[in-house]
Amino acid sequence: MQGAIEKTARDLGWQLSDVKSGSFTGERTWDANKHKIVVGVNYDEKSFSIRYKDSTNMSYNGSSIHHTYNDMVSTLQDHIKTNVSKLTP
Repeated sequence: MQGAIEKTARDLGWQLSDVKSGSFTGERTWDANKHKIVVGVNYDEKSFSIRYKDSTNMSYNGSSIHHTYNDMVSTLQDHIKTNVSKLTP
C-alpha cells in the first residue's frame, strides 16, 4: 500500500517529504512557484486520508479555499483509490 500511494503522488507531480511508515507530506507547486498546496497523507493497510496543511495563493480563509486545491486533492485521492484497488484481488 505504501509504495502504491507514494508512487501515485509522485507520478501526479507531488513532492514528498517527511516520509515515514504510515505518513508523508505532499507538496505541489505551479506557475513558477506562485501557487503551492501542502497536504498530509496518513495511511494504513485498509485506508488513507489527505488533510490540508498549508497553501500559498489559494485564497484559504479557514473555511473555504480555491477550487484548484479541491481539484488537485480530489485527483490525488481518486488516483490513489484506483491504484490501491489494483493491489487487492
